[in-house]
Amino acid sequence: LTSLAFGHKGIKGKFYYVQNSAWHPVHQLTQQAFLEGCDQIGIECALATTDENSLDALVALADQTISRSDAAGVAMWAGGLPVFKKAIKKANAKGIPIVLPHFPVAKGFFADNAVQIAADPTEWPIPLAEKMCAELKSRGKKGSVKKHDVQIQYNLSPKQLIADESNVSAMEFDVMKSQNDGSTKATGENLTLKADVVFKAIGQKLVTEGLTDNSLELEKGRIVVDEHRKTSLTKVWAGGDCILDGDNLTVSAVQDGKLAAISINETLRQGA
Repeated sequence: LTSLAFGHKGIKGKFYYVQNSAWHPVHQLTQQAFLEGCDQIGIECALATTDENSLDALVALADQTISRSDAAGVAMWAGGLPVFKKAIKKANAKGIPIVLPHFPVAKGFFADNAVQIAADPTEWPIPLAEKMCAELKSRGKKGSVKKHDVQIQYNLSPKQLIADESNVSAMEFDVMKSQNDGSTKATGENLTLKADVVFKAIGQKLVTEGLTDNSLELEKGRIVVDEHRKTSLTKVWAGGDCILDGDNLTVSAVQDGKLAAISINETLRQGA
């Protein structure tokens, strides 16, 4: 966007920054940095944000922003999700450049108008640790960094453990493919990785047994809440991924807690 602005002084329109969960402190810092950067290079910019956490809301916002008649460029907090391909292709047809500052995306994943400026987070830890050790050394303290050959495999789903006598020797995975809606689907291919130790990360879901006995409204196995995160029970609030349409994200749970706390405070003040 910067090179475009400097290379085309006569360009008309605004450069927009599209982002969801606008209330999040980290997101607010990125919004401020965007506006300050625009001010420094002398281009007209505006925020196109929403407090909604859902992917659908972000995709809709991106499409609406790209459709604006004054859009000269768009920075999207989109990551590498395939669901944004349609919007980016639409921007490409309109001659609108797209900048992706959130998580790395392989070259060619999106249309040619998309520019990737995010760093690979897997490359951060070692350089950061080295700087920390250098700082410790300057203070007369000791520190060291150990590098390990860690390979990160994406789009794999555990299928079965393979044992050699009584010890694990490998794990077989289903190879998955990302869908346009952000979900993944098995391709029918498998991958086997050698292993002598396996660490389990167990997913969780709400156990509804006993909850229906006290008039707590449930739908699709989750707790129904209003916009204030209040349940059907008096003086009971809920948040996080246990509520209907709740996201499995820490930042979403934090926002739910904030909304519930405000509602609880108002309820107590009213003496209810």
